[in-house]
Amino acid sequence: MITITSTYAETHFGEVINQAKQEPVVLTTQGRTVAYLLSPEGLEKLLVEQKHRDNAVLNYQHYQDRVGKIVHPDADLLTDEAINQLVHELR
Repeated sequence: MITITSTYAETHFGEVINQAKQEPVVLTTQGRTVAYLLSPEGLEKLLVEQKHRDNAVLNYQHYQDRVGKIVHPDADLLTDEAINQLVHELR
């Protein structure tokens, strides 16, 4: 990923577009990132990865819901403090 100033991008727009076809381009103004420029394929890859991540989160939430239904009803009473106390009592 290359970083260029917005001023450079304005004066060399065609070159910047060609570079973005190869790899994402970071546009900066006064040293701060203000935008990213990437190819349609790069954006598609990001969107696919985001969808995979969202599906993984959803699957994990479903897993937690299923496990929560089979856990002992008093499990919510086991706070970190209560667990620490039990561990120290058993030593």
